[in-house]
Formats: sequence, C-alpha cells, structure tokens
Amino acid sequence: MSTGQLFVMGSDTPSGWEAEEIVYYKMTFSADGGLEFTFTKDSGVVENGDITAFIAGLMAGKISGLTPLIYFDNAPNIYVRKSCYVVLQLDPSLNWRYMSAMPGLMTDQSLPDHYFDLIYVADDGSTTTGQAPPAGTPCHIAYFGVKTSSAEQGRVDPFNLYTDFDIRKGQILPIILDPDIKNDGTTPNWPP
Repeated sequence: MSTGQLFVMGSDTPSGWEAEEIVYYKMTFSADGGLEFTFTKDSGVVENGDITAFIAGLMAGKISGLTPLIYFDNAPNIYVRKSCYVVLQLDPSLNWRYMSAMPGLMTDQSLPDHYFDLIYVADDGSTTTGQAPPAGTPCHIAYFGVKTSSAEQGRVDPFNLYTDFDIRKGQILPIILDPDIKNDGTTPNWPP
C-alpha cells in the first residue's frame, strides 16, 4: 500500500483515444484462513469498446460477446494489453462495496494520460464521475479508460482500491488493496 501521495485518475479523455476492447474483472474473496481475492470465471474480454452497451448489459445481467479469461489467480492485479476500458465489479453477493468516503481507485503516480474517466455505477444505475459515490449509495461497479501501446509492454503501475466491508450490521471495516495495472501485451490469461 502506498504511504505517499495518491492521485485521482485523469478526468479528460486523451485526444484521439478510442477503446479497442473492454476488460471485465469481477472480484470476489474468501475469508478461509485470511482474505484471498480472486476473479470469478465470468471475467473476460469484449472485443469492442462500446462501454455504454457493456454497462447496460452488465446491469441487466446479460453480457454479450464476452470471451472468458483462462485463469484467475492474478487478483487483484489487473492486466491490459491495448487501449481499453477496465471494468472492475466487486462481487455484489458479498458484503462489500466501493468506499464512499473517497474515490475507490487512486494511482500512486500522476498518470492522467494513462488512466482516466473513472466512473462509478451504483447498484441503482446512477453514476458519478471521478469521485466516490454518495454515502449510503451501494456501489459495486467502477470503470476507467486505459491508454497504452506496445512500446509500453512490461509497464507496471501500482494503484489503490478502496472498499468497505460490512462485518456486522452497521459496523464497517475499510479495506485498502494495493494491486498493480500491468501492460503485459500477451499475458497468458488472455483468451487466444
């Protein structure tokens, strides 16, 4: 976890940027012998950048065109291979959500040209841009744009993921995860 200054993702889409795909991760956890985070088997890649249609399908429980990832043991790290939207859904069947006290995702460096347009989609379908969802509004979905290139293969950028766990009714435990966003180009968990 970063102990230095943290940065909110950029608010402006870089000029000329277009998403080539959508990378969808649904994260869950188990508490057997400590917290272990994994991505569910319905995580995957959609070979287009139509984020509006993807989020509408996700909210309706009907994701189309999703090619599943091959393995899921890299959670909570996120892999990208080209310019894309990353959609990170916290498993809504568990008692956790994005923290409402601060943005749910922050980078360790100021990288507004690489990570931008952070949007939270609350369970009721309302959205907030670049800032935490309002207090009392459960939110399990966040997405953001990623600009990358093959010249940056091997690039690793740490970020922090802020969540709240309901451990007992009315008792909240904030948990901060510190995974990486990795540009691996041909990461073995990608579909062929």
